[in-house]
Amino acid sequence: MAVVGAGPVGLLLALLLGRRGWRVEVLERQAAAYGRPRAVHLDHEAARILQNAGIMDDLAPQTEVMDSYLWRNAAGTALLWLDGVRMARVDHVLPA
Repeated sequence: MAVVGAGPVGLLLALLLGRRGWRVEVLERQAAAYGRPRAVHLDHEAARILQNAGIMDDLAPQTEVMDSYLWRNAAGTALLWLDGVRMARVDHVLPA
């Protein structure tokens, strides 16, 4: 089995397949890891998947519970505000 792309999804897929007995080769065209954070938000469903993959215990100490989340692009522009209760576009509603 070949997994093309060693981003967060590709690496997790390769790990899950490998733990189920598949021989997996990950192919990535970039020589170095992407320099910006990805997969930076974790909900209960993702935590279950990571727990099933056997890596949540290692990740848990590096996580923290957030009651809100401000998502910015690489230029620092606010894109989305998640306040735990509702979701709003930041260009319409900004937190106080």
